[in-house]
Amino acid sequence: MIMEVNVVKNKGKILKVSVKDISAGFANALRRVAYSEIPVMAVDYVDITVNNSGLVDEILAHRLAMIPLKWPNGYQLSEECKCGGKGCSNCTAKLRLKKNGPSTVYSGDMESDDKHVQPDDMKIPIAELLEGQNVDLVAVARLGIGKNHAKHQAATIGYSKGGGGFTFNIESTTGLSGADVFIRALDIIEERAKEFAKLVRKEL
Repeated sequence: MIMEVNVVKNKGKILKVSVKDISAGFANALRRVAYSEIPVMAVDYVDITVNNSGLVDEILAHRLAMIPLKWPNGYQLSEECKCGGKGCSNCTAKLRLKKNGPSTVYSGDMESDDKHVQPDDMKIPIAELLEGQNVDLVAVARLGIGKNHAKHQAATIGYSKGGGGFTFNIESTTGLSGADVFIRALDIIEERAKEFAKLVRKEL
């Protein structure tokens, strides 16, 4: 049986693709992996030096954590890094935010220690500062996966069945494109299949 794949729409963060001759189980596995198991970079914690804005520290940190980031290949999950999760340039990036009022604080005001780790949208409003108000903080970003926290969710994805196949609708919620999400999900499934086969061969 030959699998048939047709790209219906591929535009930036949105991908619509029709796949024939796959099982419902495989389609569901692909959906689950795409939104919950692709490593995604997001702000993990915030070291706040000054915050006398109208937002309490917890709300300010939450807003920063939900800002979609883009990042280069090469970063590792903290638990897999040689530093043991202590935080180094291989698994973390730091973004400094320092601004005085009166002004609106935007995502683009964050200055990263890695020029390749940046907000995906520079115009996301974070806080409104009045005269005399200011913020000074360092946000530390790490890779994580969506099944552990929503801030690391790679995409929203669903599928419909018809015409002997499945049509996947993917919309990236981070710096990845829709096509990136789809390919990375397939790579994860392939790697797990290889690992499973290796374990089975070892036992037989």
